Amino acid sequence: MAFPTCDDELQQLQDDAPGWRIWRSAQGTLWVATRTVDDDVEPTVIAESAARLRESLRTPQRRIARPLTADQLAKVVRELAR
Repeated sequence: MAFPTCDDELQQLQDDAPGWRIWRSAQGTLWVATRTVDDDVEPTVIAESAARLRESLRTPQRRIARPLTADQLAKVVRELAR
């Protein structure tokens, strides 16, 4: 019986999760996925195993907040100065 290697698991995750860039940490202890599109989904997911990452990517959390653009920040400052 052949067991899947990390490379096999990584390839399967990449195939199963379009819209994500997936890799292993330098130490090989964490699995990381970064969103490749800018949307309302959390931009980075980190897990301790391929199985947990796969589970998290099935129903990712929503992005908590977005930073303000310079124009948005200027508008807020103008409104507060009134």
